[in-house]
Amino acid sequence: MKLKQDTMAPALISGFVLFLVFYVEFIGHQFPEFDAVQRLEWMTYDWRVKLAYEHREDISQDFGLVLIDDDDLQKFNDGTYKVAGLTKEIYRWPWDRSIFAVVLDRLAKQGATAVAFDILFDQLDDGKIQISSDQEISSDEYFAAVMRRNGNILLAGTRGPMPADLFQEHALKVCSIESEGDYGISRRFKPFFNRRVWHPYLISMKKVLGLDLNREPVFKDGVITIAVEGGEPFEMDLDAQGRINPLDFDPESQFQAGKPFENKVWHLGIILASMKLGLDLENAQIEKSRIVLKGDNGITRTIPLDKEGFFYPEWSVKLDSSDARFRRMKGAVNNVGGFLFTKSQSEDGVIQAPYRNKLVVIGSIATGNNVSDLGATPLEKRANLVGTHLNIANTLIRGNFVHQLPVLYRIFIILFFGIMSAGMTWKFPAIWSGVGVVSFTALYIAAAVTLFNTHGIWLPIVLPTVGAFLLMYVSLASYRMAVEQFERRRVKSIFSKIISPSVVNELLKGDNRFLNGIRREITVIFADIRGFTEMTDHFEVHADQVMEDFELNAEDAAKYQESQAAKVLDTVNTYLAGISDQVIEFEGTMDKYIGDCVMAFWGAPLDNPNHAIDAVRASIEGQRAIFRLNEARREQNTARERINQDRELEGKRPLPMLSLMEIGIGVNSGPATVGLMGSENGMRNYTVFGREVNLAARLESISGKSRILIGERTYQLLKQQDLTLAESCIPLEPVQVKGIRGSIQTFEVPWRTEDPTNDS
Repeated sequence: MKLKQDTMAPALISGFVLFLVFYVEFIGHQFPEFDAVQRLEWMTYDWRVKLAYEHREDISQDFGLVLIDDDDLQKFNDGTYKVAGLTKEIYRWPWDRSIFAVVLDRLAKQGATAVAFDILFDQLDDGKIQISSDQEISSDEYFAAVMRRNGNILLAGTRGPMPADLFQEHALKVCSIESEGDYGISRRFKPFFNRRVWHPYLISMKKVLGLDLNREPVFKDGVITIAVEGGEPFEMDLDAQGRINPLDFDPESQFQAGKPFENKVWHLGIILASMKLGLDLENAQIEKSRIVLKGDNGITRTIPLDKEGFFYPEWSVKLDSSDARFRRMKGAVNNVGGFLFTKSQSEDGVIQAPYRNKLVVIGSIATGNNVSDLGATPLEKRANLVGTHLNIANTLIRGNFVHQLPVLYRIFIILFFGIMSAGMTWKFPAIWSGVGVVSFTALYIAAAVTLFNTHGIWLPIVLPTVGAFLLMYVSLASYRMAVEQFERRRVKSIFSKIISPSVVNELLKGDNRFLNGIRREITVIFADIRGFTEMTDHFEVHADQVMEDFELNAEDAAKYQESQAAKVLDTVNTYLAGISDQVIEFEGTMDKYIGDCVMAFWGAPLDNPNHAIDAVRASIEGQRAIFRLNEARREQNTARERINQDRELEGKRPLPMLSLMEIGIGVNSGPATVGLMGSENGMRNYTVFGREVNLAARLESISGKSRILIGERTYQLLKQQDLTLAESCIPLEPVQVKGIRGSIQTFEVPWRTEDPTNDS
């Protein structure tokens, strides 16, 4: 089915807008020129995070923090804080590793479940510690020994620097502390990165046995074979789960059984939560859109991933003393100096253990350039990033990740918004469609905020609202405005010459469906010039006489004939204007000029309940205008007669006399069809037709000179609208006219007064 022209263009515009939105959503965002769209969506995401934060529950009480602040840096630097046994008197950053060893010992005594460092120990230090009167060892070895003794230490790593081997071989795990900065703000994180991390036992045996851990190991028949530099390969048996057991080689080993190496370095926050919930990271079910983690106790957690493999945590706490949730953690939050050098005792003198059974993170909130760990998050422009690990761990413990909608849902939302906006804009008036678009946009944004707060569902806002909804509205509204302006110009061009300007302006404000044809009760008049034929004959005879008397040559004769034709046309136009001006004055519609006849009507295109009285009054004033015109022309002819006497004596051509003509008018009222007639691509005329129109033409043909005849329906309407005028009308004998069956009752409308020049 072929679309009509008035629907094809809106359909093409709608399709183009939807294509553009889909392009930006699924392809265009990869290009820099569409950066602004993604930035706006991130801004709406941050806004929702801030709103949702106000409604979040308290963060899990399973966490503790030991933080390095500016006060610690200052007091260790000036010697206020001193650690027994250290050979240094002043500790500039980076601190001697023994300081961290003492912190670990204190946390172990308090019963911390695990301790994670948000500090990268990728290089060894030259510090020393005196462990006895005659024994001194490096601070790094002491730190490694404390890590091994505690057995629950998590070290920070990145895709670049990793912890030194000495520390890796005694740590429980290496954890990722990486975050993805989207336009400088950490909003999303990779659950892990791939890098081979050997089992701490194998790292510890690297120097002893000369293991070459850079070469690929060989797995065969439940045995792992590792290359040895300059010697025979080293073999270890694997159990049914593919793990090694250090106790098979060293009964006193403190290392737990595990896989020889891991390719996945999980994020610190995920590891902390997994330790709390007992989740099995080694056997994680990794899919394209999610990661499923299961625990021995039946607990399951699902981490939703976006198409780039990132997850979005729920932000529940910020490390700010003004934050109520953070203040409620204060028992398990200390700076390093306060933790090491202040003993907190209860009233009975027993040392308190605020970190018992806590997952403790050690990190920095200092502001110095070489120790600062500040950055932007959705909650804060300047945040202590060590807090991100708590937010991630808390999200996994509670299972409250942010969920992006799948692609099909986003496609559906964009299509729905685009189609709705297109329908509203094209079908409803501009003001109402605008109100509808704004209202629905506000409702959708409110729904997006609510779903984010309650279920962590991230509905896209920018492309559905600004793109599919508002852009569609602006595009179609602009097109519609252009079409309406074109239509206004078209209507104005049609009617400006046939009806009064006030009527044209009214038409341009309203509905133009009347152009296509409607049924209306109207009053129509036909006004015909009497004496037109005699006038043309007179001009021709006069022209021939002049050419003969003055013996004009062919060229002069042609010019003279052209001038006479122009005078004929000017005369006709002068008399036609006498009636057409009154049609415009009384806000009628000029239909057409038929030779020396004027056709006009009232009651369309605008409704006019007084169409009959307006038409009759226009006819009366038209007759009076013609009468005044004739009086003026008689006076001019009298003057010309005197002038011609002098011209005859001078041998000049006489001035022609001005023709005097009269008009007969027929008026009739009744139902008729009104609309544009003619070719869609060619000339069209706004006209009326029907029985009552034909009757008006017949009344004009029998009206004679200087008379106005009206039909019975017109007379009845006059009685309703102007009884005085109706009573002055003269009833005539019924007549039969061509094309109309039966006798027709007619009336003559008097128009003369004692002083016809009086307009009243």
